[in-house]
Amino acid sequence: MAEDKAFWQRLTLIIASVCLILFAIYSFKQVRQKKYFEVLALKDELTGIANRRAIINLKRSVMQKNLHNKQVSSLISIDIDHFKAVNDQYGHDIGDELIISVVNTIVSTVRCSGMVGRVGGEEFLIVLENQTLENAKDIAGRIRHSIAEKQHTSLGINSTVSIGVIEITPHETAEQAAKRVDLNLYKAKQNGKNSVVV
Repeated sequence: MAEDKAFWQRLTLIIASVCLILFAIYSFKQVRQKKYFEVLALKDELTGIANRRAIINLKRSVMQKNLHNKQVSSLISIDIDHFKAVNDQYGHDIGDELIISVVNTIVSTVRCSGMVGRVGGEEFLIVLENQTLENAKDIAGRIRHSIAEKQHTSLGINSTVSIGVIEITPHETAEQAAKRVDLNLYKAKQNGKNSVVV
């Protein structure tokens, strides 16, 4: 009887241990999957950079830091010139290749992918924390030049971008900053494209 009792106690202990281990593995996988989907929800599916929601959240966060720490930051808005014509002539797959190529050029020039986000089809926003207007203008110029000098996609297409740049002013809202940088981008488009407007 004593041996039977000891056997059942050991068996119960083993089963309980196995159940605890399985539960721990399941919980770990659930947490990891949740984190994966949280990251995925903030990334642009095509390019891997921040999506619209993530980059706008970053912009708001940087603007709050500016106000609190009395620091200066800047925004760069970029739009691929004649993108619709590329899609119409070569198809959406080549259009996607062009977007990826332009993003890779932007990221390598900025040297920090976390500051670059895709806000629309062929439009991108760069949040430059602790960067003056002059620094932002220099970065924008290098981006414009790098994209214009490079051949993009498997077809070797030439492409250019129009760029708007602003320095965020104290006490302006995120919406006001967005309107100002978009206005400069619009002026760059009106100026014949392939240009930077500050």
